[in-house]
Amino acid sequence: MNTLRLGRHVAAVVALVAMAATSACGSSADGSSSGKDSSLTVGLSYIGTVEHYGPYYAEEEGLYRKAGLSVKVEPGSDTHPATLLEAGRIDIGVMDAPDLLQFVEKGADLVAIATEFQSAPLAMICRQDSGVTSMSELQGHRLGLKTYSRPYLSLVAHAAHAKPSDLDIVPVGNADVSTIIAGKVDCIFATYAFNEPRAIEAQGVKVNVITLADMGLPAQGNVYVVTRKTLEKRRADLVAWVKATADAWSTFLDDPDAAATYMVDKQFTTGLEIGQQKYQATAQVPYLNTTWTAEHGLLALNPEAWKQTSEVAAAEGLTTKAVDPAPLLDDLTAAAGTPKR
Repeated sequence: MNTLRLGRHVAAVVALVAMAATSACGSSADGSSSGKDSSLTVGLSYIGTVEHYGPYYAEEEGLYRKAGLSVKVEPGSDTHPATLLEAGRIDIGVMDAPDLLQFVEKGADLVAIATEFQSAPLAMICRQDSGVTSMSELQGHRLGLKTYSRPYLSLVAHAAHAKPSDLDIVPVGNADVSTIIAGKVDCIFATYAFNEPRAIEAQGVKVNVITLADMGLPAQGNVYVVTRKTLEKRRADLVAWVKATADAWSTFLDDPDAAATYMVDKQFTTGLEIGQQKYQATAQVPYLNTTWTAEHGLLALNPEAWKQTSEVAAAEGLTTKAVDPAPLLDDLTAAAGTPKR
């Protein structure tokens, strides 16, 4: 839920170096694993819903262990995964393409190695009784802005034909939908088009969904990102991680309903509602499984999509200029041999 998922974005960097040192001990100079440390920590962009089935399933069912890895999956928090990556607190972070472009422009040395969604299902949702059905109608209404989503404020304002200062912004938590249900805000940005909207409507509040595409921004979503240092030192481990994760996602595509039931039964996050999870599982299939993945494999990066995202991000003020995406992409899916489907 989950790209923007939902959202997900700037916080203070905590300087930690222990994990980086540990990672260095676990790899040889050529990037292969030495066997001394096979641990990887994955920082998600959201809580443990079916949106993040792949890493959870691969860890729980031993796919990572079979690949020689010890993997810990951590749910998203109010600290952006890019910040956690730079601090050395996680090894793999999940974020949307525009997030990576923004952090790299600010000096972060991060690299995308694979992606869950071929297009980010990020969206703004508004109460139907607010009367907001398009971005042009946003002014004069209260917008709940998730912490992760603050870097997208310029895009939202531009799409609303306004300045950021013209908008009535109310900060909300990254997993908080209570404010829109209670009517404390009229809209929330960002959410996933197939996640929060149905949960909100289940509480009797009808909503309108305005996607990133409606705002003119194409982007791959839930991108798996590492620091360049980790990539250089632990490439073999990361290839193995991508392979196991892609295999897990392949089981998801075999039976999305069963995947949703799995996430509810395992209670990686408590309180998940089975109807919502099944709805979301079915809805996210076309974001995972496309003509691109049929040719290049699940989780494959799409350089042309990144080029377009960079150009739009610059034009809409998300970045000060178009960031060259080429140095930021090191697609490990080919080396991993991810399933083509």
